Amino acid sequence: MISAKTSVHLHLLDVIPAVVVAEVTDGLKARGLDPELHDGSFDPEADPVPALRFLEGLGPQQTRPHVYLTSRSLSGAGARPVMGHANRDRDAAIISLPQRPGESRFDARVADRVLKLVVHELGRLAGRAHCDDLRCVMSHADTPSELDAQAASLCAICSDDHR
Repeated sequence: MISAKTSVHLHLLDVIPAVVVAEVTDGLKARGLDPELHDGSFDPEADPVPALRFLEGLGPQQTRPHVYLTSRSLSGAGARPVMGHANRDRDAAIISLPQRPGESRFDARVADRVLKLVVHELGRLAGRAHCDDLRCVMSHADTPSELDAQAASLCAICSDDHR
């Protein structure tokens, strides 16, 4: 997906629960990646945050890749709700905390979903396409339930694919 020992810059844009940060950093380390945490803040006017506009506004990155985590809702093209979005030109992705109604953002299931989204968006930044296998981390997911059905890893086909 991304070569081992690559630094992944994780930007915490607002209050992200420690359980989520730990799950993501431990999960990236287990995959041979080197997560670097950065505190950040933003105060977008829109809620939900328009993911495409946020990433377009970043400008070129000096180091790569960058993943921005937010507890705020995101919208994609046509104001459609999204849980994450990657921009290969900026080598950056933004991810929200995918929660079900009434679910706490401190729930371990939310942390597991964020890790899956980070792995998915890093795959997109590396040029991987969406996968048809609904259990593959590269499968497109629109809901927390669809993320719950995914593994946090590539399927056999994606593992063999060197796109």
